[in-house]
Amino acid sequence: MILLLLIFNICFSQTEVINGISFDAPEKSFIYQGDLFWVDGIESIKIVYGEGELMKDNFKSHCEEMSTKDLEFLKYDTTNFSGKEIEVCFRKIVTNNPNLLLMETRVYKKGVTYFIKTTAELSSNGVNRASYLMGYVIGNIFM
Repeated sequence: MILLLLIFNICFSQTEVINGISFDAPEKSFIYQGDLFWVDGIESIKIVYGEGELMKDNFKSHCEEMSTKDLEFLKYDTTNFSGKEIEVCFRKIVTNNPNLLLMETRVYKKGVTYFIKTTAELSSNGVNRASYLMGYVIGNIFM
């Protein structure tokens, strides 16, 4: 019985713990795909991390210059989150679903940089939604 519960938890767990930080999605409708990636329809959350303070001085240029046939640069902005300045990159995904927003940011904490990517519909409501998803993850990092 314990083995069955353990297998169920491993297969269906929505939470990943990395460097003592619990990562999950803000709503149960998101389905965990593995590798710090959650999806609910066109909305998604993806987290990638690496040791060191990565892209500290070139996140903005990376954001502005990394247009591809699949991604179109929209804007770069900064915002304040709990007293910390957060850089945010806004891109439009131009393949598959041409009405999709990709928001990206980087957050540094205790020797690790976390890159957070969220997607939502490309609209004013979608920007709010992608911002909410990103803020949820950032909140988990700074808790």
